[in-house]
Amino acid sequence: MIPLILALAPIHVIRSNQATNHLFIKASSTSSCDQVDFAIVNLSVPWIKTMFHRLIAIQAFSIDQSFHSHTYWNPPSGYYLNPKCNLLTEQILLPGENWAFVKLQPGDEKSFIKPANPLEAHQLCINANRYANFKAFSQHTHETYLTECFSVVELLAAYTAKPLDSS
Repeated sequence: MIPLILALAPIHVIRSNQATNHLFIKASSTSSCDQVDFAIVNLSVPWIKTMFHRLIAIQAFSIDQSFHSHTYWNPPSGYYLNPKCNLLTEQILLPGENWAFVKLQPGDEKSFIKPANPLEAHQLCINANRYANFKAFSQHTHETYLTECFSVVELLAAYTAKPLDSS
């Protein structure tokens, strides 16, 4: 008997200690059958500038004790599930981390497993402490998909302090 070998496209996601054009963030869903493990955010100079402007916008609300967050219509590049034989979240993120810069090869994102249900109402919520997370809802079941929180200040500082890796 010849063993069955499935030909899967290799995924070349590599953690980077320098800023890259891609942010890898832990994610989850309230769905019992359509889970996600991570999201990818494509970073660009316009995206970074927009985040600086958003931090300035919420600064005026920081003295208001009842202020919770500003919400923007802003999706990550996508929400994805770990490949069955490759726990990317455990390989990329150190214990206690929620996000990291990563290098992706062209086509890697197309090979990631997406949720079965289409997602809509994509949001980016930035709270008074300048932490943010992405949120979306499944189109048919209204289940919630969201990333872990990340420090916008820390992300922007890392992105602007180090030379940008072109990956």
